[in-house]
This record gives sequence, structure tokens and C-alpha cells, in this order.
Amino acid sequence: MTESAFPLDVIARLNAAMNRRDLKGFVACFDPAYISDQPAHPDRHFRGVEQVERNWSMMFGSLPDFHADILSQTEEGSVAWVEWQWSGTRADKSKLNARGVCLFGVDNGLIKWGRLYMEDVSVGDGVEAAVDSLAKG
Repeated sequence: MTESAFPLDVIARLNAAMNRRDLKGFVACFDPAYISDQPAHPDRHFRGVEQVERNWSMMFGSLPDFHADILSQTEEGSVAWVEWQWSGTRADKSKLNARGVCLFGVDNGLIKWGRLYMEDVSVGDGVEAAVDSLAKG
């Protein structure tokens, strides 16, 4: 049986593997030449499924209760957009609570590229303080 190549079907497989903490199944969703960008963090750019495997081996190994909830998703052509909330408990008992959007280019049932906008949720001093920080630095 061939797995669906539709972008949202690939995201469903990816999300299910994340929630099973199934590294092999997770990595199998990516093209060997995968390209990853985090535009807000350009120094995190990488190429290759080997880095995906290293990254998620650390995630699954460090967060025994890791869970990913899809909050919203859509696809247009070969691109999937997914809004996630990731949660879990770290070894030091602090909580992971990350939210954001990821865009994935899918071809032949594999993720070829990604642009990730995932961030830790933080509570600050409100919208005025955030705008002030953006405007003034």
C-alpha cells in the first residue's frame, strides 16, 4: 500500500509519529536532501535528514511526554501550513510549551523543505511593551 502524497496526509503521518515518539517513522517523512530554515533564527539553517534525526532524537529522548497538537492546517498545491502547540516535560521538570506555524514543501510524499516559526510561549508585559521593544530595540 502506497502512502498518500497529499501534503496534509504527510503532515498527519508526521504528527502521528511525533506523538508516538517514533523517530524512524518521523524521519521517514523527510526527503534525504531536506532543507530547513527558521527565518527568525537564520543560524539554525541546515540541510539533510541526518540533522532532522539528531534534532528529534534529542527531543524525544529529553521529553518523554512530548505531545504535538495541530491547531490549524491547510494546503495549497504542494505546500502544507500547520499551526502546532508542542508540550512536554523536560528532565529538569520545566515545561515545554511551544507554539507556531511551519510551512512544508512536499513532493512524492516526502517533506523537501521547511520554514519553521516555532517559539516558546512567553508571558511578557503586554502588547505596548512588545511594540516598544520592536520599535526601539
